[in-house]
Amino acid sequence: MIISNGAYPIVIQPFTAFKHWATADDILSGKAFPGCKIVIIGGGSVGCETADYLAPLVYDRLPRDRKVTVIEMAPEIMETETGPGRSLLVQRMMKKRYRVNL
Repeated sequence: MIISNGAYPIVIQPFTAFKHWATADDILSGKAFPGCKIVIIGGGSVGCETADYLAPLVYDRLPRDRKVTVIEMAPEIMETETGPGRSLLVQRMMKKRYRVNL
Protein backbone atom coordinates (compact mmCIF):
# COMPACT_ATOMS: atom_id res chain seq x y z
CA MET A 1 0.00 0.00 0.00
CA ILE A 2 1.29 3.43 -0.89
CA ILE A 3 -0.15 6.42 0.89
CA SER A 4 -0.18 9.42 -1.39
CA ASN A 5 -2.09 12.11 0.41
CA GLY A 6 -0.45 15.29 -0.82
CA ALA A 7 2.81 17.02 -1.55
CA TYR A 8 3.96 16.73 2.07
CA PRO A 9 4.04 13.10 3.25
CA ILE A 10 1.86 12.39 6.26
CA VAL A 11 1.88 8.94 7.84
CA ILE A 12 -1.66 7.83 8.65
CA GLN A 13 -1.29 5.66 11.74
CA PRO A 14 -4.04 3.05 11.01
CA PHE A 15 -2.32 2.24 7.68
CA THR A 16 0.92 1.32 9.46
CA ALA A 17 -0.83 -1.89 10.59
CA PHE A 18 -0.40 -3.29 7.06
CA LYS A 19 2.58 -5.56 6.51
CA HIS A 20 3.95 -3.47 3.63
CA TRP A 21 3.26 0.24 3.38
CA ALA A 22 5.13 3.34 2.30
CA THR A 23 4.57 6.95 1.41
CA ALA A 24 4.95 8.17 -2.16
CA ASP A 25 8.03 10.04 -0.99
CA ASP A 26 9.59 6.75 0.19
CA ILE A 27 8.95 5.12 -3.20
CA LEU A 28 10.11 8.00 -5.36
CA SER A 29 13.27 8.56 -3.31
CA GLY A 30 14.20 4.85 -3.39
CA LYS A 31 13.82 4.30 0.37
CA ALA A 32 11.14 1.62 -0.16
CA PHE A 33 10.52 -0.95 -2.88
CA PRO A 34 6.97 -2.12 -3.60
CA GLY A 35 5.81 -5.62 -4.40
CA CYS A 36 3.68 -6.76 -7.33
CA LYS A 37 0.21 -5.75 -6.11
CA ILE A 38 0.17 -2.04 -5.36
CA VAL A 39 -2.68 0.10 -4.03
CA ILE A 40 -2.17 3.85 -4.10
CA ILE A 41 -4.50 5.84 -1.89
CA GLY A 42 -4.84 9.30 -3.38
CA GLY A 43 -5.41 10.15 -7.03
CA GLY A 44 -3.99 13.65 -7.01
CA SER A 45 -0.87 14.61 -8.90
CA VAL A 46 1.48 12.87 -6.43
CA GLY A 47 -0.50 9.61 -6.45
CA CYS A 48 -0.84 9.55 -10.24
CA GLU A 49 2.83 10.35 -10.79
CA THR A 50 3.80 7.57 -8.38
CA ALA A 51 1.48 5.12 -10.16
CA ASP A 52 2.95 6.16 -13.51
CA TYR A 53 6.45 5.59 -12.15
CA LEU A 54 5.57 2.10 -10.87
CA ALA A 55 3.31 0.78 -13.64
CA PRO A 56 5.04 -1.20 -16.38
CA LEU A 57 4.54 -0.37 -20.02
CA VAL A 58 1.87 -2.49 -21.68
CA TYR A 59 4.15 -3.58 -24.51
CA ASP A 60 7.32 -3.91 -22.45
CA ARG A 61 9.27 -7.08 -23.31
CA LEU A 62 10.00 -7.82 -19.65
CA PRO A 63 7.13 -6.32 -17.63
CA ARG A 64 7.48 -6.29 -13.89
CA ASP A 65 3.99 -7.80 -13.62
CA ARG A 66 2.91 -5.09 -11.21
CA LYS A 67 -0.79 -4.56 -10.73
CA VAL A 68 -1.34 -0.93 -9.77
CA THR A 69 -4.66 0.39 -8.44
CA VAL A 70 -5.26 4.06 -7.63
CA ILE A 71 -8.08 4.92 -5.21
CA GLU A 72 -9.44 8.48 -5.28
CA MET A 73 -12.44 9.89 -3.40
CA ALA A 74 -13.03 12.80 -5.82
CA PRO A 75 -15.09 12.25 -8.98
CA GLU A 76 -11.97 12.49 -11.17
CA ILE A 77 -8.24 11.89 -10.78
CA MET A 78 -6.08 15.01 -10.52
CA GLU A 79 -9.26 17.06 -10.31
CA THR A 80 -7.53 20.31 -9.37
CA GLU A 81 -4.82 20.06 -12.03
CA THR A 82 -5.08 21.55 -15.52
CA GLY A 83 -2.93 21.95 -18.59
CA PRO A 84 -0.74 19.79 -20.79
CA GLY A 85 1.06 18.11 -17.86
CA ARG A 86 -2.19 16.60 -16.60
CA SER A 87 -3.22 15.62 -20.12
CA LEU A 88 0.06 13.80 -20.82
CA LEU A 89 0.00 11.97 -17.48
CA VAL A 90 -3.60 10.82 -17.96
CA GLN A 91 -2.75 9.59 -21.48
CA ARG A 92 0.21 7.58 -20.11
CA MET A 93 -2.05 6.15 -17.40
CA MET A 94 -4.56 5.01 -20.03
CA LYS A 95 -1.81 3.34 -22.09
CA LYS A 96 -0.45 1.49 -19.08
CA ARG A 97 -3.94 0.30 -18.19
CA TYR A 98 -3.81 0.39 -14.45
CA ARG A 99 -6.99 0.51 -12.42
CA VAL A 100 -8.52 3.69 -11.04
CA ASN A 101 -11.29 3.42 -8.45
CA LEU A 102 -13.25 6.64 -7.93
